[in-house]
Amino acid sequence: MVQGVLVIAPFFRPSKGGAESYIDEIVSELAEAGYKVYVQTYQPLYKGIPLAEKLEVNGNVTIRRYKWIGGDLFHRLSKFPALVFLYITPYLFFRVFLWLVINHKKISIIDGQGLNACFIAKILGGIFKIQRVSTVLALYNFQDNSLFKRLASWAILGSKKVILEKGLSVSEVSSLGYDPSKMVSFFWWVNSRCTSLITRSEARKNIKIENANKFTILFVGRALEIKGADIVLAMAKNFPEVDFLFITNNHGYLVEEIKVAEKKLFNVKFIGEVPHSELNLYYRSANLLCVPSRYEENAALVVVESISNGTPVIVSNQGSLPSMITPDVGMVADADVNSFCKCLRKLLDNPTLYREMESKCYEYADDVFGEKNKTAVIEAYLP
Repeated sequence: MVQGVLVIAPFFRPSKGGAESYIDEIVSELAEAGYKVYVQTYQPLYKGIPLAEKLEVNGNVTIRRYKWIGGDLFHRLSKFPALVFLYITPYLFFRVFLWLVINHKKISIIDGQGLNACFIAKILGGIFKIQRVSTVLALYNFQDNSLFKRLASWAILGSKKVILEKGLSVSEVSSLGYDPSKMVSFFWWVNSRCTSLITRSEARKNIKIENANKFTILFVGRALEIKGADIVLAMAKNFPEVDFLFITNNHGYLVEEIKVAEKKLFNVKFIGEVPHSELNLYYRSANLLCVPSRYEENAALVVVESISNGTPVIVSNQGSLPSMITPDVGMVADADVNSFCKCLRKLLDNPTLYREMESKCYEYADDVFGEKNKTAVIEAYLP
């Protein structure tokens, strides 16, 4: 009998981000492995992202998207976990419950993507007597004895496996009382179609970058202060001899600042949104990726993708970011302009040090971010 996997994910494509990319990748891998995968999700909840098909069927993958209150409500509520829970959870629970009433016999295992989805999966798994796994890709900074921590613990306990990224997530989930021996921890892996082995000059020629010989810094992420976009913008003012490329969507409130800087500074270029399948050329074309996150970020996909394309990184000392790299392939800085500028200055003044980092990226990516991570995750779904 073909195993059916129900994936409950409040955020899924066409919404974009690290978690969305992970879910899309794991759904594809499960389908290729012969699973029937049923994704239950919302239509995009962010402004500016067009709605997708309500029902999408592609081979072994069936996606149902439910329309819900959107705008910037999620961002406005993000500091208040209880309100996020009320916004995300009840309606999705209701829709998935109705779907399972008719389709529960197709499902062998339920995967809750994120704590809100894990809460839904816990109740529905109990009602319909279905095994479940819990996927936790964010850091939550649980406060001892808080209601949020108790609910999170209740939501994941009893899961066959908990899938999580290496780094601080492991200790955080352990603090909920979950058995570490049942955790499947991984670093992101990069599909071969998302890497490029061509030379940097060839990559720059392909994406028509001017000043082909200049040292180039890349920022990839939402144009928000928590992502540190303003830090990279301030770096551009301090290093006129370096080019700075910004790949971001049009939804962050710093977008206009970047566009204004592009007109005033000759070394700033707003690229905008780039299809994920084409990002490898931008990673490969850059000399360095900057990830100056100001919040407790988990293992960021952009770090994996950059190093896998032969480009070293500077990351902030927040969350799990420092655990993703060694001095062989990158540097760790405080989440402020001065610290990132010092790291960049060190690399510019020591080209030998930079070249050594660059030369080790591919080997490091193969060793740390290789296919073994994907294999471990897929095995978590086995009966």
